[in-house]
Amino acid sequence: MEQADKLASQYCVTRAGNAETEINSRIAEGVHVQLAVSPQARAAAEAIREIARQSALERLKQRAELEQIRYLRESIYSRPDVARSYWLHHHSDQLNEMLKIDFEGIAQKFGDVAESRFLVIAKLIGDFLGGLGDGERRYLLGQLGEVFSSYDRPDLVKRLEES
Repeated sequence: MEQADKLASQYCVTRAGNAETEINSRIAEGVHVQLAVSPQARAAAEAIREIARQSALERLKQRAELEQIRYLRESIYSRPDVARSYWLHHHSDQLNEMLKIDFEGIAQKFGDVAESRFLVIAKLIGDFLGGLGDGERRYLLGQLGEVFSSYDRPDLVKRLEES
């Protein structure tokens, strides 16, 4: 019976039939186990699974939207010539309207894309280092100093040591 309890505990209540099959295939001949799950427990498990599925789907949608925004910012809006072509591709019937749009001004507002990428990476590294203990942080900063040295950048090693 202990073995049946252990096996059954590995299954969700919505998979009682699968648990039953596995238990029956592992126990002695002539013995048959039948599992029962209350409708409330099954409904609760289904609701939890649906919530988890919806959450995962929402995270995927948000990630896709963020990627789309990043693509537009870095590859389209920051480059006036590409932005014009992109706009014209999506509004081919409004050529005169395109002449009114200040694509250069839009690109300036998005700033230097390369710089923004480096700032994102720097923030990620800062967040990572901030979550470490003192010993781990000292170790990784020492490793970074070694990398700077291997690239013949003693100036960066010095700045790292001063920080």
